[in-house]
Amino acid sequence: MVSNAQNPQDEALSSANEEQLQDLAEAKRIRHIYNSGVPLFTKEQMRDLGKQMAAIKATRNPGIIHTTDLQGNTMECLINEGRRAQPSMIYRGIFQLLEKDPEISESRLLPIIVLDCEYPPGRFSKHLSVEKLVAQLYDVKAQWESGPECAELRALIKKTEFPRVRKIVGFGCGSLSEDSKLSNRPPIFQHTFMLTLRDLLQQKQGVTVQVVAQDPAYNVRHKDALSVVGIKAVDDPDGWLEVDDETIVFTVFPSVPVRQIIADIARPAAMIWRRVARLETYSSSLLDKASPRVEGMVRDYYREVDFTKVVNMKPPGLFDPITTLYVRKESRRWKPRH
Repeated sequence: MVSNAQNPQDEALSSANEEQLQDLAEAKRIRHIYNSGVPLFTKEQMRDLGKQMAAIKATRNPGIIHTTDLQGNTMECLINEGRRAQPSMIYRGIFQLLEKDPEISESRLLPIIVLDCEYPPGRFSKHLSVEKLVAQLYDVKAQWESGPECAELRALIKKTEFPRVRKIVGFGCGSLSEDSKLSNRPPIFQHTFMLTLRDLLQQKQGVTVQVVAQDPAYNVRHKDALSVVGIKAVDDPDGWLEVDDETIVFTVFPSVPVRQIIADIARPAAMIWRRVARLETYSSSLLDKASPRVEGMVRDYYREVDFTKVVNMKPPGLFDPITTLYVRKESRRWKPRH
């Protein structure tokens, strides 16, 4: 008599093979959608999700957020708002979508997912007062502006032709810290760098330049201190919505795919960020890996300006060593796809 019972090991292997085939098929579908030109990110979707998140935060009650995947299907995210948690937007670039993350159950056809996230510890920090935060920002700004690298930046801005700039938007510049030494706190420096850049551009172009910064690590004190020194701190997704063709985008060590998002939503006047290279290897430490769209954007719409003397600061670590400046060419017009 022949038994039809399968060996448990064979069943497990068959199930694993089936799951692998499903993963490959889904990755193929995502790659096809991406190659057809469908944007992963749009301002319209960000704006809509932001409004839904704001409504849930206002009521502090559980709620459902509706979003649309890359195939146009409506999806639901259940949010349980609490004292130390809030709905937050998680951005997944093309490389994250192609690689299945076992810790995320949401569909890989959703480049933006909304999850309950714990507040960063800095939001509940009881440490520095607004006055002390303002003092450390001005202190680091003075240290930086007295150095040779800032002199290089002044010379660079003076000789470089820019499209009109009315805004600088920084992403992921980091939480303000208790340490006011320039060498120890890249986040403090990044904020003061934007202020210096603003001053130089205003002198050069004779127009008012606004500075905007978006980072989930800001608490109320951080926002108040930044406001005093001239930086408008905003919540996600308002920073993305601020970016237009008269904006300089600034990001150094982002934990979201900033370059991929910008490639889908805008053609800023300039970008100061990691140099785009085809040999970049995607990893958890490089969530902002340049995609084919980023490569195409930089190639077709921008010229690179040598930023080496500015970023080679001592002590190191204040800039990504391959941070560079891209300035938009004025020869081409661009409209976002919807």
